[in-house]
Amino acid sequence: MAESVADDMAFLDLRASALSERCSDTIAAEMNAVTIAEARKRLTQSRRTEILTVLTFIFVPLSFVLSFFGMNVDVFEEPGQPLMRFFQVAVPITAVCVAVPLWPWIFKTWG
Repeated sequence: MAESVADDMAFLDLRASALSERCSDTIAAEMNAVTIAEARKRLTQSRRTEILTVLTFIFVPLSFVLSFFGMNVDVFEEPGQPLMRFFQVAVPITAVCVAVPLWPWIFKTWG
């Protein structure tokens, strides 16, 4: 009887060790899956932030120029000139504000 109990204990110990190893492997696999899912979420968020940044580089200078030309200033009261002056100022300012952050990419691509 004592041998039978000892054999059962040895079997149960072996079974518990195998089960523990299996659980550890499963936990590691689940943690890896969660890490991959989080990395994908961060990549998506990074792309969205990049798009928002590019749009900001375009619309902030335009907003500044629009607010500047929206002021009532006597200098801009010549007939037919305010709209043309708006484009003369807005296009170069926007072009510079878009080109400055993209300069390393432009230089690497064309240079």
